[in-house]
Amino acid sequence: MGLLAGAGNLTEFITLKIQMEYPKYENIGIGSAQWTTINPHPIFSESKTQIAISALNYGRALAIQKITRNKLFYYVDKLSLGLLERGEADFYEWSHRKLWMKYYIWPWKIEQNYNGGNRKVYTATMIGKSDGTLGINLDMAFGLEKVLIPSAALIPLFILANKLELKEREKLGQVLLAMNRYYKTPEAAGVFLSEMKAFESAVQILL
Repeated sequence: MGLLAGAGNLTEFITLKIQMEYPKYENIGIGSAQWTTINPHPIFSESKTQIAISALNYGRALAIQKITRNKLFYYVDKLSLGLLERGEADFYEWSHRKLWMKYYIWPWKIEQNYNGGNRKVYTATMIGKSDGTLGINLDMAFGLEKVLIPSAALIPLFILANKLELKEREKLGQVLLAMNRYYKTPEAAGVFLSEMKAFESAVQILL
């Protein structure tokens, strides 16, 4: 799902690799997220670059998954408000049933670098154009998309909400909330590439 492929003067800044697996006969998955810098962003610190790609990854999840879009939008709205009001994000239980099996979109068992043999891998790469516009390319594994797309948005946000310093957690909440305020409604986030404009509306928070 290329975003800026074919455009000139592109710079890759960072990758976000999300690995997820539901062990056999279990409905709570094991997941991890790793950020790897390719080229340092000229303005953002490392942590702000991680916030940026995670926010863009969230926006892309809204754009490509209609079934979970509404709930993901309001889920992130609530966790953003928690970060701003208390410095803590609210991650509550969320499940999806497929036939006789119930899969949890949240919670996940988070590991530092999960390498299970049957894991599904989503890899986002944040790319910048010469005019400063930021976007992502997203490579997705096939299968369980109704569960894994929103999960792949939440796992990095959960890790950042727990590892960042208070001021940076507040920045994360501000960026996510600003993106939602740009969209105004979940339906508006369904426009392809809308995450670029939504993040652009929030980028001043990170400067």
